[in-house]
Amino acid sequence: MSFFLWVILFGALVNVAFAARFYYVMRKADKPALPLDQQDDAVVVMAVRGCDPTLKKTITGLLNQNFRNYRIVVVVDSQSDPAWEVLQRIKVESDRENRLSIKEMDPPRPNCSLKCNAIISAVETLPVETQWLAFVDADVEVYPNWLADILGPLTHPEVCVCTGNQWFEPENRQSEGALLRSIWNAGAIVPSVLLEHAWAGSMAVRYDDLIVSRLIDDWKTAIVDDGPMANFSKLMNGQIYVSPKLLMVNREDCSTKFATSWITRMLTWPRLYEPTFPLTFLHAGISAFFVFCLVSATILAVLSLDIIWLFFCLLTWALASAMLVGGYWLVREAVSHSLKSRGLPELKPLERPDLVTLGLRMWLVQLLYFYGCFKASQATSIKWRGVEYVLKGKAVELVEYRPYQNDESTKTPMSL
Repeated sequence: MSFFLWVILFGALVNVAFAARFYYVMRKADKPALPLDQQDDAVVVMAVRGCDPTLKKTITGLLNQNFRNYRIVVVVDSQSDPAWEVLQRIKVESDRENRLSIKEMDPPRPNCSLKCNAIISAVETLPVETQWLAFVDADVEVYPNWLADILGPLTHPEVCVCTGNQWFEPENRQSEGALLRSIWNAGAIVPSVLLEHAWAGSMAVRYDDLIVSRLIDDWKTAIVDDGPMANFSKLMNGQIYVSPKLLMVNREDCSTKFATSWITRMLTWPRLYEPTFPLTFLHAGISAFFVFCLVSATILAVLSLDIIWLFFCLLTWALASAMLVGGYWLVREAVSHSLKSRGLPELKPLERPDLVTLGLRMWLVQLLYFYGCFKASQATSIKWRGVEYVLKGKAVELVEYRPYQNDESTKTPMSL
């Protein structure tokens, strides 16, 4: 059993090493923003279903970009959606330059998600002179230079996609669900960034590349818009560039039930689109197995009244927890540096109670990680924002379309 204790510590150390690598990569100098003389013919596309807690902030932020010439196209699920009225009000109150277009989604296609359908609804109506195309989710709070920063790397011919990633920093630090989501996501964004995966929350391409590659056709059979981006980059013989400036902070709350289903959904997408998912599942299985071994060893030590063995078990718990929290801290510090680099307030320092809370939940997240992988590997359908999709390999089928009806979404800080 002592062998397993050493392996557990080694595994925790490996996680810290990858977090340190992430920290180093995200603190490197970023590519410059798009120059002023090239800030023309840019379009920002957003798909909306339901009224996300940050929707108003996001749209207001998009309307106040430090960018010379751009338009915003927001495609709403339906006119009965609670977000429709909110967006119309924002346009009247804040759209002084008439940049914002609000469009109702085209009739749903049976073989793609509503989000992909909404994006297609926007992209297919864009003028041919469009040069730059950026995508943003409704739960992403953009900063004044967001558009210039996300388009800047596309001036380099080898870059065909510029993207970022998301950090969860709930304002409600007592929320169990939000904390579990933050811990799991802290581990998930490390390989996502290091392997240069696209993130739909902030993503940009050259419009001509999108047309030449026929990316729209891929979206017509996709459930997530960033899923086909790896294939897109191969077709364009280009790089997916993850910008250190585009680590975006999400402060929404959520329940434990929501966090569990969200993690499962986030793991279902790589099962469909990433060849590395079997390695992810293996990693989750090994992590859960060692948690089981450590729990078993501790219980046996207590039952047998073996004080020395109990001491080593508790020491392993403490050291491994400290290393895992250290990895979380490194990733969080990289996010804080990203905020500072764009002139925004850094994340508040973690206090001692926060470190203890994180340490106690690290092990629960390992089990939740395995549970999510298992559920994702077995999933034949998935429910997303009130609609169900049947999964058949990479193919997707919309079971039944229903307009979004939750009027309470305009009054809650909870994720949708």
